[in-house]
Amino acid sequence: MAISVAQNVFEEDKIVNEWQESRDVPPRCPSCGGRLRPDVVWFGEMLPPDAIERAFAVSRSCDLFLSIGTSTLVHPAAGLPFEALQRGATVVEINPDTTPLTPRATFALSGASGVSCRNWSASWRSPLVTGIRCRCADLR
Repeated sequence: MAISVAQNVFEEDKIVNEWQESRDVPPRCPSCGGRLRPDVVWFGEMLPPDAIERAFAVSRSCDLFLSIGTSTLVHPAAGLPFEALQRGATVVEINPDTTPLTPRATFALSGASGVSCRNWSASWRSPLVTGIRCRCADLR
């Protein structure tokens, strides 16, 4: 797994692919000694503005939106499935808990995502998914 550096090199968006194994958690950058972190956005951190703009654009143009294992409470990402719904997309929620999206989702599957996704993917030949365009490349 690629890891970003959390201190000075992190601001430069440098990716570190190798580091010295040690007892340090998280490990340290071999260049600057700063602590390494996964290349993710943690709760409470801001999403990169260009990434959230692209996500909203794709949500507004998709045919199918899967909301899997999210509370739909933390904004701005919580608004993505609602954008898709407003534009007429089929929205499938997979979650063990009821969320603000549940009553509005086209389909709400209650359960753990690992089990629900496996069961749902067994029915990929259903009319629900016929002719849906894949927009995954738009997010890269």
